[in-house]
Amino acid sequence: MMTGHLKNIFALQAAAVVIIVMQCNTLHAATLDSTKAKTDTSRADNNVSDSTTNKQYNNTYRLAIGAGGSFGPYDGDIEYNTSVGFIFSYQIKNFNVVSLRFLSSDGSGGIVGDQLIQDYGILYNLATISSAGLFSVGAGIEYVNKEWPKYISPNVPTQPYDTNARVTSHTIGFPYQVQALFNFSGGFGMGIIAYGDVNAIFSHIGILFCLQFGDF
Repeated sequence: MMTGHLKNIFALQAAAVVIIVMQCNTLHAATLDSTKAKTDTSRADNNVSDSTTNKQYNNTYRLAIGAGGSFGPYDGDIEYNTSVGFIFSYQIKNFNVVSLRFLSSDGSGGIVGDQLIQDYGILYNLATISSAGLFSVGAGIEYVNKEWPKYISPNVPTQPYDTNARVTSHTIGFPYQVQALFNFSGGFGMGIIAYGDVNAIFSHIGILFCLQFGDF
């Protein structure tokens, strides 16, 4: 059972990584074409200043605050978690975006339950950004902290864990994400972030429904 779950989860994660790489190449080419077209237009239009162009295409930032859920394999079962996340994204130049990501997932389903996973990551993203919003794909590195109940005995299948005793573990993980954020007026917007994480403690995939705030 565990092997089947692991294969399914890792297959999904592998597919996500492949899609991200393909999207990165597509976004890169599309953004270069778009940037060239905008540059040509700016040069032709003397009423558009360099400072306006730079503000529109560089140095924008946004904070996405979201809630959702994730799941992944653990101890022969699938663990389901409710998640909250904070993702700060800064556009350094054209299609280059750096994200700082914090995720906290509280496990309430599966055989273990009552587990807490916290991820602190930095990700590089390729993005396409317009007045309508941001679409990006990215990957990076992160620190992962997990707490869960102490294992007691396999002879008590209904409650093999002691919920009053906690075990803590740490590791380095490799996060990835796809952001689709839509701008409204006044530096406010909404969006969806699909994410995943590969690590030695608890690999999982999930989704956040977000509000976003910033200068975009």
